[in-house]
Amino acid sequence: PIYPQIPWNDVFGRDFTYSHTAVQQVSEAQPSIVVVNPTGEVHVEGSDNKQIEVREDKRVSAVAEDSAKQADESSPVQITREGSDYVVRVNSPNLGRRVSLHANLDIQVPRGASVRIDGKRGDVRVRNVAGPVTLTVDRGDVDAEDVTGKLKIDLRRGSVTAQRIKGGVEMDGNANDIQISDVDGDVVVRGEYTGSIAFANLKSLKWSSARTQMEIVKLPGKIDMSSGSLTITEPTGVTIRTSSKDIRIEDFEGPVQITNRDAGVELSTKKNPVGAIDIENKSGKIEVSLPAGGNFQVDASARRGEVDSEFSGVSVKHDHDNGTMSGSVGHNGSTVKLNTTYGSINLRKQG
Repeated sequence: PIYPQIPWNDVFGRDFTYSHTAVQQVSEAQPSIVVVNPTGEVHVEGSDNKQIEVREDKRVSAVAEDSAKQADESSPVQITREGSDYVVRVNSPNLGRRVSLHANLDIQVPRGASVRIDGKRGDVRVRNVAGPVTLTVDRGDVDAEDVTGKLKIDLRRGSVTAQRIKGGVEMDGNANDIQISDVDGDVVVRGEYTGSIAFANLKSLKWSSARTQMEIVKLPGKIDMSSGSLTITEPTGVTIRTSSKDIRIEDFEGPVQITNRDAGVELSTKKNPVGAIDIENKSGKIEVSLPAGGNFQVDASARRGEVDSEFSGVSVKHDHDNGTMSGSVGHNGSTVKLNTTYGSINLRKQG
């Protein structure tokens, strides 16, 4: 049999592009702006102008140009006043099975604005905004820079980059990679995150996931975390509860409290005075390096494991398969309490 040739465009359609602009004058120095775009990316940037200016770049996939044009006309970008908010909205009508659209928005707003973005599928970027920023994204990457107010993020799938945020960061949801740095306010992260996690120069951090609970009182240094490892540099005041994650903490100050299992714990610092240290591990080693001229008291026990100390003031004992260490270094120091099962404990001199 001979089958008729059906043009490819009649089956899959093709793309048609359209561009539109919308402008709204504002009288407030700190307007409240809401952006609703279920179909594409949203980029918002603060400016010195007293207006909201929107550029929409739209792609419509359709079999015929008439259908694409109809879809474009039925989904305009609009700026409306709703109560105290200015709302930028891309309408998303029911276009049928063979027509789809994707609209990217570039928006300039007054620098003092507060911004709330509701995005379904598409990346979201915010720059140079003085007010609070709230971002809700189902699927897409989030990028925020130079925000004076507090940044709130609710993300279901994607990655997050945030830097130079003065008002703090609060984040919920599920994501892949996270990079957050230079935050003057508190950082709170809740949810499940599976990629590469990096923090640097934070006022403080609270992290809560099903596997790991972590609190850092102050972080002038950095954190790098993956599914199997956690490295922290220059923290002040550390509390961690996790499992199956190798932990390494360097140049720390203040107290450290760690509960772990099925992985190792390593601590090292040259800083005095040594704060209280409490490490509880199971099926993993503990290695601690402290200043040679420090002041601290040691109480350590390794059940089914060996212990070793480079400090002369700390006595080491082994009884069958168990090891213990106790003693004082210097005078009137904090307590260093180390416990593990099925692992070794090593106490080393630093510097």
